[in-house]
Parts: sequence; structure tokens; C-alpha cells
Amino acid sequence: MSRNGGLELAFAAVEAKIERPLHREGLIARTRLLEALAATPERISLILVTAPAGYGKTTALSQWAAEDSREFAWVTVDEADGDPVRLAGHVALALHRVQPLDPAVFRALEVGGGSRHLTALGHLLTSLRNGNRRGVLVLDDVHELRTVAAMNFVRALAAGLPAGFQLAVGSRLMSGFGRLRSEDRCVEFGAESLAFTTEAPGAGQPEPARRQPAV
Repeated sequence: MSRNGGLELAFAAVEAKIERPLHREGLIARTRLLEALAATPERISLILVTAPAGYGKTTALSQWAAEDSREFAWVTVDEADGDPVRLAGHVALALHRVQPLDPAVFRALEVGGGSRHLTALGHLLTSLRNGNRRGVLVLDDVHELRTVAAMNFVRALAAGLPAGFQLAVGSRLMSGFGRLRSEDRCVEFGAESLAFTTEAPGAGQPEPARRQPAV
């Protein structure tokens, strides 16, 4: 058991994971991409930014967060977040900075069985609905998640977000979000959108969400 800002936590929190990367001045901005991200309709729950290493996914997401008027919560995912309780805990801490969450979220993570992250998720989503704020949660490096339980948590989180709140996922790999794709609640920006070019057709525009097998 650990403490974070007066909260009792059932996991060892890593503060660096929930800090947005510093926005460095002087970096070239992908203007068209940033405009497209900012213009994503609120009915879209999930924004996927998918490209191989080195394409600037983290930089683009950080630049978007710096320019957008909404509040952003940030979690940098690592392999240890394959433990869905750890992942849920860091998501909750990041969102708690943007909008105070019901203490029931953190209590649910302390007790219960293997599905306590899903119990906590229910309380978390209710808190966001009651708060009635607009915002974005960024989960960066989601390709580091190697367990079904952790990916299912991300899917449930994206599917349950209230209107006005969006989940932005940065990943090197395509992930299965079939339900949101079928409901037209997901858009994807791929490597072409991240490229520094004004000639590529459709650059800076979301690619059609493609169906993928579940991870």
C-alpha cells in the first residue's frame, strides 16, 4: 500500500508516468495534423495515432495538448501495465489531476478480486459523467501492453467515456477496437498523417478506421 497526495493506493505509483512530456519550443509543428486532432468531433470516443518508432507520435500528441483549450490527462504506458490494476490506478491518478474523482475509484482498487480494475472503472466513468467536463486522456506507448486484461480495460474505458471526453492512444501497433469502429466512434491517424509533407494526399486527415482482430 502506498500514498499519493493523501490517497491510499493499492499499487506503487510512478509519478513520471502521469506527467505530460515537456513541450519543447522550436520543434516543427505538424499543423494539419494538429488542426485535424483539434477538430475531431466530440462523438468520437477514441483517437488512434499509430505509426512505427521515430515518427513523432508522442511529440504530436504533446503539441496538441499544449495548444488545445481542453484539459489533458496523460499516462505513458510501460510493460508493467500489463497488470490491469496498475494500469487502472495510473489512469485514475492522471484523471484525478484534471477532475477530482470519487474516492470509491481508489477504494475499489484496494480490495476485491481479479476484476477490481473493472469495478474501479465503473466508478471512474460515473465520476467523469457527473463532473460534466470536456477533456482528453492520452495513453501513450500502448503497444507495450501485452495482456488481454489490460487491453480489455482500455477498450472498456474508451467505450464508456461520456460525451465531451476522448481517449487518444499512441501506439506502434494497430489494436483491436472493433466495437468503436463499427459504431463510427473511432478515427485513426497513421504514419502518413505524421509525415512532414504537404504533398501526400490526405495528410493530416484521419484514415478510415479499419477492422482489426482483437488483441
